[in-house]
Amino acid sequence: VQAIGEIRDMTRKANGAILEIMLSTDDKKSQELQTTLQEAAQRANEKLQFIEKLPLDDNARTLLAKSYAALSKYREARKEVLSLAAQHKNSEAFALYSAQVEPLALTFIGDLQELSNYYVTLSEQTNKASEDYFARAMIIVVSIFLLACLLLIGSGIAIAKNITVPLTAMVELCRTFAAGDFRAQRQVAQR
Repeated sequence: VQAIGEIRDMTRKANGAILEIMLSTDDKKSQELQTTLQEAAQRANEKLQFIEKLPLDDNARTLLAKSYAALSKYREARKEVLSLAAQHKNSEAFALYSAQVEPLALTFIGDLQELSNYYVTLSEQTNKASEDYFARAMIIVVSIFLLACLLLIGSGIAIAKNITVPLTAMVELCRTFAAGDFRAQRQVAQR
């Protein structure tokens, strides 16, 4: 999504450079703007190649192909405008820019936006699924923790009874002996 946003920004920057070229009468400035256009096109190509290398599903490939088609038409129309501007036929260049380049640029940007929106939707779906899995995992972990606590408490109570019942019997027997009654007997279970 970030790469797509950068391509859209570069396209807008390129359109600004085209307008400046049409308005400029300075050949040096026009050459600098041509260089800016070439650099923006190169960076856009790099970003598009980066997007192509990503694992794309069929819908994303279709949207990317649609974007490439719009980009190709945009660049062809842009060449004509730049050619007219180089010949200082600025009114004709601007008319062609307004009639073809700007609408094609908007189509290209719109196609990129559609691809970006598709990825945002996929990201939201993936995030929702991850949150659902995390919630289930938390329920399982908490359930296991509570079950372990219950087992520990139950084991502790059972162990305590097994220790305290015979000890209580021995204490009672000792009290009886201490009272002077040596006739008392208790059965102590042995294990």
